[in-house]
Amino acid sequence: MLWIKDGVIYHGGGVIVDGKRHFNPSPDQFRQAGYTEYVPPIPEPAPKRYSKLKIIRALGDGWAA
Repeated sequence: MLWIKDGVIYHGGGVIVDGKRHFNPSPDQFRQAGYTEYVPPIPEPAPKRYSKLKIIRALGDGWAA
């Protein structure tokens, strides 16, 4: 699970809660330090591309140029 605070994703080094640094913070400690859970956006799949040459070859004589 990823955590984010002020636009910066947490990459380790601990979090500070009540003046103490926690190097293996729990989800509650992340929330107390001001972090929120970060879910990266899922990229949209690229549109499928078709080859004209493959279509022409597949159609054979049925292709009207």
